Amino acid sequence: MPGHVVTNVEQTKKDVELIESLITSHDAIFLLMDTRESRWLPTMLAAHHRKVLFYFILFLKLKINNKQINQ
Repeated sequence: MPGHVVTNVEQTKKDVELIESLITSHDAIFLLMDTRESRWLPTMLAAHHRKVLFYFILFLKLKINNKQINQ
């Protein structure tokens, strides 16, 4: 994602090539990710290759009762 530091250029290139090859070899892409940063690159590649993209966004709901809060 723009603004994020790349520490290992060669590994990053390999990772991007892998993601792009997976996207181009499929008709539909299902993303099950929790942050905007993790969805950015697959979204851009899917749009570039005109693929169908489905998002599944996870929400974590924590239940805390009053006894736990007062301890």
